[in-house]
Amino acid sequence: MSVIPDILSTNAQTESQATRIESVILDADTHSWVQDQFGKTRFNIPKKGSILSPDGTLLWRTSWLNHTTNTTSATFPRLSGGACVLDTARLYYGGKLLCETREVGQKIIIDNYFKPYDAQVEVLDEKLGSNHLFGYNTDGQIQLTDSVDYEKKGTKQMIDGGAGESYGLECAVKLRDLFPMLKDMVLPMTLKGEIIVEINWKGLWNDCIVEGGAIAPADQHFKVARPRLHLDYVSYSNEVHNAMEDQFNSMEGQATSYREAVLVQSNINAPTGAGDIVSKDVELGFNNRSVMKVYLQKILSGANALNRKSRSDGFTGEKHQLIVNNRQLYSRIVDNVSEMYSYLNQTGEVPFCNLDGTYDFVGANQTDATLNTFAVGEDNGAGAVNNVRADYQGKFRYVGFNLSKTRFGNDTPSNAVNVGDAPLIVRLERNGSGRSNEANQTESANLNLWVECVKMLQIKNGEMEVFNI
Repeated sequence: MSVIPDILSTNAQTESQATRIESVILDADTHSWVQDQFGKTRFNIPKKGSILSPDGTLLWRTSWLNHTTNTTSATFPRLSGGACVLDTARLYYGGKLLCETREVGQKIIIDNYFKPYDAQVEVLDEKLGSNHLFGYNTDGQIQLTDSVDYEKKGTKQMIDGGAGESYGLECAVKLRDLFPMLKDMVLPMTLKGEIIVEINWKGLWNDCIVEGGAIAPADQHFKVARPRLHLDYVSYSNEVHNAMEDQFNSMEGQATSYREAVLVQSNINAPTGAGDIVSKDVELGFNNRSVMKVYLQKILSGANALNRKSRSDGFTGEKHQLIVNNRQLYSRIVDNVSEMYSYLNQTGEVPFCNLDGTYDFVGANQTDATLNTFAVGEDNGAGAVNNVRADYQGKFRYVGFNLSKTRFGNDTPSNAVNVGDAPLIVRLERNGSGRSNEANQTESANLNLWVECVKMLQIKNGEMEVFNI
């Protein structure tokens, strides 16, 4: 009887084994920052123990380079936090690219909405510098909680990091959030080759930073500094460790399936008038592949000062459908916002917990307090801003397509759907005008679609190979 557990699985159970955990804080081998453009970080992960736990954490500090007084403030978008500065994450092992997640910060922001509201406030707000707190005013409207001054405990505002980079707003995300494959498996430490983690950062002020007060263009600069990894290595008993190593070096080896979030980008044109209907078929491809689900983010071309690009704008007259194997996923086209929200809940592992008023009615015209609309003002640390309704209402309407066969505890690659010779197609429709109290839309939109597909990692003869399935 083999003593080796299902060592690469993240949900192995009833395994009796002696284990030891060693935690290490690893500074980056290289980190570069090009002001107002981008940054790049590279880690060479040393090998220790038997496996690398997926509960490791990426930490970094973000500072406002030109902070001088408390008359202005700079924060992250309050519902996304510092995840918005993450651009691309790559994981290499032995020179092979195991996982690449593009626009990984925006994907993490979507995933974070599937956490309970209490966890968003008590965990994410502490780890990402976000601020999910809100209340209701005397008119029954949603009132966003005021920002804490930068000199006080609990502030989400940035200050100058200084030459020693000892200050700044510190953020943290889990490795399994950067690399979806780590939700399904762990990395063995006994194989040949180096383990490399690469992170690309966003450096554009208008993509990531929310201003409080009038900040001069010459002062609109920030930087990401001191990235590091907090890693947990797990060592099994000698008996289990040696059995694992023997199996990986054998002809039989071991194969494990895992998910990867592949980004497809497109756009949809603007309506030319209130009655104009615009439709778009986005061909995702993934012919002869196994696909679990698809997430869609829509970003209108107009500015959103309070959320920047960390949002998903609702369209007026929005409709959508997914075509898989030349058949419609839904029996009829989805044109009701409540249905969209229901299908999004089914796509995630748990219910989608967004702030009231951010999914349904679009724009500032909706002012009825009985419909959970926003109060006009928000104090973000340097005086009130009054475009809250326009920037929040209907601005977090993410879309989800669930192709998996079962849910609730079975969110695994084994539940993926096999796509045939015909490509996956997302069909979108919008028009220039919507429901009563929704403003007409005259902007084009960029589309980010993350397709969670399945790959296979095969280890034999001490070597690693990756296949699409």
